[in-house]
Amino acid sequence: MYLAIFYKEWIKLRSASLVLLIISVLFIVQIWLTASYNMRINGGEIYWYYVIYRNDLFYNSLFFLPLIIGAVVVTVQFTPEMSADRLKLTLHLPASDTFILLSTVSVGTIFICILYFVILAGLFLVIMMYFPIQIFISALLTILPKLLAGLALYWAGAMIFIESNWVKRILLTVASLIFIQALYISNFIEAYTRMLPGIFVISLVFSISVLISGHRYRRGAR
Repeated sequence: MYLAIFYKEWIKLRSASLVLLIISVLFIVQIWLTASYNMRINGGEIYWYYVIYRNDLFYNSLFFLPLIIGAVVVTVQFTPEMSADRLKLTLHLPASDTFILLSTVSVGTIFICILYFVILAGLFLVIMMYFPIQIFISALLTILPKLLAGLALYWAGAMIFIESNWVKRILLTVASLIFIQALYISNFIEAYTRMLPGIFVISLVFSISVLISGHRYRRGAR
């Protein structure tokens, strides 16, 4: 059953995923060109000084990419389901609502995580061309909250798409935006490191909360 759901979601997501993959690679190329240019123009010692001691976030163009990925994936995945009421048919498959909903959301999550892996792998390669591994670790800790924000946007978006009550949709949207916006208050290096476990737990709550909206949708609750 999961393979059938995966294939159904793959058909919807494959084109968008390819476009997002190309965009992600272009972002990495832009970071590489920026780092290469600064290294040549300013010299290695000066550029190292700016990156290590002045906290020059040469990779900050990646900060909003996870939000783009999350928004595109959830829109492509759930707009057809809700506009044609296909989700109601899917929920009548010979499996529990919980299994179907979590399987559907897991497919989108897998696609997003694959794109995240490509982004982080590309960033790792660029950083290791010019800097020690410690700079990548610092960059990873700095970017992780943004990656979780993208996942939270996807999970919250799925919950909002499925929710049948417009008042609750608005409340869920406001709550989701407050949480996501909080992860962008500070773009300083490693600003959210101590809060990462809590951010991760809160993000997971959005992934599980989709079950509540899904069960209400299944019953036709308003």
